[in-house]
Amino acid sequence: LFLDLVEKLPGVTARMICSPQDPTLHRAVKERAAKIPTLEFLDGVPYREIQKHFDDARVFVNTSSDEGVPNTFLHSGLGGTAIVSLSCNPDGMISKFGAGTCADGDLDRFLNTAAELIKNPAALASAAAGARSFVLAWHDNEKNVSAFLKGLPS
Repeated sequence: LFLDLVEKLPGVTARMICSPQDPTLHRAVKERAAKIPTLEFLDGVPYREIQKHFDDARVFVNTSSDEGVPNTFLHSGLGGTAIVSLSCNPDGMISKFGAGTCADGDLDRFLNTAAELIKNPAALASAAAGARSFVLAWHDNEKNVSAFLKGLPS
């Protein structure tokens, strides 16, 4: 699905980090990716290096059909990276914080709204700010630890 999106956006550069956990799928994706000149394909990335890729990105694309709050959404927020999701929108956070767009499982809507967001600098900047807001509101360590400790006896 990500490759379909990249092909729909000629002239837009993209990076795909693909884990080789499923060798058959990995091989097929890598072969197709090699034919897309605007796509940089990476065979997995050590966890300690992953945040740099989110920091460099303008948009993170999630094609998962079902997840809780993906760690990748946290990385996106920390990096100020807008989120485009096919289905995953935990507790409505993408819309609630204006962190990007979720297509609610509709593939055509996914491809079209992602393309619209990527081509619109103002909307992209707003979504990046929304992604940052999501992390600050829901995952601020100091605030969450303080709230937890407040309920404990001194």
